Amino acid sequence: MGQTPIDYEEIRLQGGGYYKAPAGVKGHIHTRMGGAFIIQEGALFKQQQYAWGNQGPVMSASTQDVTNQIGAIENMADDDLNNDGFIGEPEKLEEEAVIESVVYDNLDGEMDRSIYKMKGGEVWLAEQGLDVNDVPMEGDVLSGKDGNPIETVNLAGLYGIRDGFAIVYANNGVVEQQAFSWGNRGPRAKGSLRNVTKQKYKIEDRLSKDVDGDGKIGEDGFEDLEVSQILVKGSRDGFDRSLCRLTNGAFVLCERKADVGLPAMDVDPLKASDGKPFDATDVVGLMGMRRGFAAIMKQGESFTMQKFKWGSRSPKAYGKTYDITKKIGDYEIEADQDFNGDQLIGDVDTDVDIEVKRTIFPGNDEFEGLYEIKNDNSLILAERDLRPGETPFEEEAILDRSGQPYPGGKVVGIYPIKRGFALLEQQADGRLTKLGFRERRGTFRSFGKPRRAKKLCSYEEKIDFDFDNNKNIGCNDREGPRGGPSFRAVGREAEPIDMASLVDPLS
Repeated sequence: MGQTPIDYEEIRLQGGGYYKAPAGVKGHIHTRMGGAFIIQEGALFKQQQYAWGNQGPVMSASTQDVTNQIGAIENMADDDLNNDGFIGEPEKLEEEAVIESVVYDNLDGEMDRSIYKMKGGEVWLAEQGLDVNDVPMEGDVLSGKDGNPIETVNLAGLYGIRDGFAIVYANNGVVEQQAFSWGNRGPRAKGSLRNVTKQKYKIEDRLSKDVDGDGKIGEDGFEDLEVSQILVKGSRDGFDRSLCRLTNGAFVLCERKADVGLPAMDVDPLKASDGKPFDATDVVGLMGMRRGFAAIMKQGESFTMQKFKWGSRSPKAYGKTYDITKKIGDYEIEADQDFNGDQLIGDVDTDVDIEVKRTIFPGNDEFEGLYEIKNDNSLILAERDLRPGETPFEEEAILDRSGQPYPGGKVVGIYPIKRGFALLEQQADGRLTKLGFRERRGTFRSFGKPRRAKKLCSYEEKIDFDFDNNKNIGCNDREGPRGGPSFRAVGREAEPIDMASLVDPLS
């Protein structure tokens, strides 16, 4: 007051003349084209703007009522224009969001959120387990694309989808869903309401809830059904699932420890190739495969095999049914199960009385005897010093790679190798061959292919027995101190011995 301005611009009026400020001017704010005076007229606040022209500021002849915006204008001017003691709108206590009703709360569902209708009309997605008049600790407002609260009538479920979640509605057997995606400001409706009635069983499985009101969860409704029969018991070492029949007649894979009269806990229904329930009445065994499993079925004296692959919802049969009657023993050995009920694994029946036909090796302190038997001319290992016509007390079958009894007609000798033994066979063309055997699941089986062998006498020392019955062990004519091959000194003039040639590749 009382000072003379040095640098100033007079405000002109539109049409000529200079502007005279009215009484009640409370403040000034800057605008994009110039500025504005804030004028109070009683309880009202008005704004009169000016703009910069070629000769300075020019005031508009009209005013605008900005009473409802006075708080925002105070913030711009950084001044208390209405003398209420605040710059801007006075702070209001935020009202707590209180639940008016519970729309959806499923503790068994896959999402840990529930849907509530709040006092005031909003619909919230918040933590589970709340009740009327509770205050959520955290929540997100659920609105449609139009910004209004979502519809809650017929809301039946909530489950997660990629980058968001879906809300399910069900009415008179029709199932629809609305997708939501997570945005920076919370969930946002995505796409339109879609009819998903064809997927209702899958949705029921995910929600663990009966959505369509048919009294069961999912297509088959296996929840809380009891096991009425166990057709195949799972094992730790083999296929670890059991095959069960439920009280509703369905055949399912269930947990290994399933028991009759108890609910099935982990259920996968078997489906035929056409999608219908698979009839597993004749199944006697299950075998694991690379991408699924196989069911072994018995009809009378015949055996068949049906393959299954793991589907999105349940294992489904594929391909044709194979007749495996002639190979059932091989499949028993492969699965380590008794499919035909003969109390044996494989085709070899060791309970049948057998008689020794020929003694190939009578046995010693380290090795059992090797015998050819009359029944099928196959080979067995049994106790020492059995003679033709005698029956062994305990015997072990010798099998080929496919699990069949190994023929003994050409076998003339045996000697030990690492983790097993090798048989020596005299072929029709005069060649001597050798073939290795190792123990597998209680029986000895061949491995590899027959190889050409040296003279029979060269293997006699390995097991200390005269195979060729020439009263000499080994290939030397002179008898040594043990009655075996004699010792031959190697002089300085003798050729060096190739030790590699003396190593048996099977041993």
